[in-house]
Amino acid sequence: MERETKIECPNCGTEINVNEILYHQLEDDFKKRYTAQLAEEKKKYDAELDLLNAQKEEFEKKKQK
Repeated sequence: MERETKIECPNCGTEINVNEILYHQLEDDFKKRYTAQLAEEKKKYDAELDLLNAQKEEFEKKKQK
């Protein structure tokens, strides 16, 4: 059972659903955290890929000798 908490704007009288506002704030926060974490992991992945490619090139040069 979901409880809806609504407040009324003292200026215009518009009803505001507090649960909905909190939900959107949490959703935005999670999206920002996920995006930041994903970017950090991508940066680590790209660095590891660059290292592996450099090692592969070095191996290929040694193999040709």
